[in-house]
Amino acid sequence: MKKYMKSGICFFVVWFLLLEIISRRFIVNHAFFSTYDEIDRLNYAFSRRTIVPEVVYLGSSKTQADVATITIASNLGLPLEAVLNASVAAASPREMLYIYTINEQLFRSARVVYINVDLWMFNKHFQMAEKNGPPAWRRSAGLMERIEFSSDLTTKADWILGWAIATWDQRATWRSLWRSWLRNPWTHNVAPVYDCFGRPVQDYLIGEHPFLSQMLEEEAPQIVNSHMQSYAFNSDALLALEALVFLVRANGAEPVLLKMPAAPQYMEYQRANFSAFDFVWQKLSARFPGVDILDLPSEAAQLERDDWWDAYHLTRVGAMKMAIPLAEDLRKRLGP
Repeated sequence: MKKYMKSGICFFVVWFLLLEIISRRFIVNHAFFSTYDEIDRLNYAFSRRTIVPEVVYLGSSKTQADVATITIASNLGLPLEAVLNASVAAASPREMLYIYTINEQLFRSARVVYINVDLWMFNKHFQMAEKNGPPAWRRSAGLMERIEFSSDLTTKADWILGWAIATWDQRATWRSLWRSWLRNPWTHNVAPVYDCFGRPVQDYLIGEHPFLSQMLEEEAPQIVNSHMQSYAFNSDALLALEALVFLVRANGAEPVLLKMPAAPQYMEYQRANFSAFDFVWQKLSARFPGVDILDLPSEAAQLERDDWWDAYHLTRVGAMKMAIPLAEDLRKRLGP
C-alpha cells in the first residue's frame, strides 16, 4: 500500500513540475490582453488567405471597428484584398507583434503597415478591474506587486497562489490553447471573420445603431477610467512596439503609428482627468524619430454624434467616413 502511495505521489509531483515548466516557459508567452481565441480565429483566417496585401492595419478594437479596408481600397482603385485589417480587440503592441510575427510570410510584401497606438496600450494595469488581473498582467507581475495592488481578499489570494503556481495563474490561457489544439477539420466551423466592409468585427462588434447623447455622456467616463485605471507605464509594450517597427522595416515596409479619434465626450474627459499621461506621446516621438505619427482628429472625417456606436468605436457609417482621410493618407504613401 505504501509503495503505491509513494508511486502516486511521485507521479503527481512529476506531472505538477512538468505543467509548471510548460506554463512558465510556453503558456505565458500566449497570455495576452486580447483573448487568445480571437487572435487564433484571425490567424486561422490568414492561414487560408492566398492574396498578399499591400497595406496592413494592426490595432485594437479601435481599428477593428473603424477601419473599413474595402472602402479604402475602392476609393484608391486598388484590388479589394490589397488592404487588410489585422486588428483584434484589446490589442497592445505585444499582441500586434505576435500577429505580425505569426503571419510574417503573408505580410512580408506589404508596402505600408499602420500600427494603432493609444495611451491605454501602454498602461500596465489595463483591464485590471474587469478581469481581476488579466493573463497579460499575471505574466509579469511579481509577488510584491500582487500584494500591494488594491483588491479584495479573495482576488489577492488568487494572485498570490498564481505567483506560486503558474499553471493556476494562467488557467484561462491554458483553456484557450486547449480549444485551439483540439480543433479538428471535421467539426471545426469558423464563422466569417470579416464583414462586407473589410472589418474583422463579425460576431464581435456589431455597432450599427449609435448611442443616444445621454448614453455617450454617461459611458465616456466609464470607458476612459477603464482604459486609464491605476496608470503605470508598461515598458514591455514599448519594447514590443520597437520590435514590431524594426520587423516591419526589415521586410521593406513603411511603418506608420496611427492615432484614431474617439468620441468628443471621451476625449474631453480624458484631457480633463488624465492629461498628465500625455508624456507617452512625447516618449513615442522621441523613441521613433523616423516614423510618422498620423494623428486623425474627428474633424478629418467630419464625424457627427450619430457616427459613434459608443464613446470609443464608430458605427458602420462612421467607418465609411473615416475611410476618406485614411485613403488620402495612403494615396500619398503609395504614390502614383
